[in-house]
Amino acid sequence: MKKCLKKLELKIYHVVKGEKIDGVHAGIRGDVTGIEGDVDGAGLTDDERRSGVDVSQLIEDREEKENGLPK
Repeated sequence: MKKCLKKLELKIYHVVKGEKIDGVHAGIRGDVTGIEGDVDGAGLTDDERRSGVDVSQLIEDREEKENGLPK
């Protein structure tokens, strides 16, 4: 038998003022069930990434999505 599978190593990290920090961000609170997506799709600039972004600004409102309303 030949070993043909690779085990992925997933790491959780966040960035605060340009510094990569291992682990979950301590500033996230509450139930985030049902929130999903790819943050890379937000098109954040390097400056925004360095200074930090309020996650609530990245959440698309269901009504906006369903009705094609501007964000």
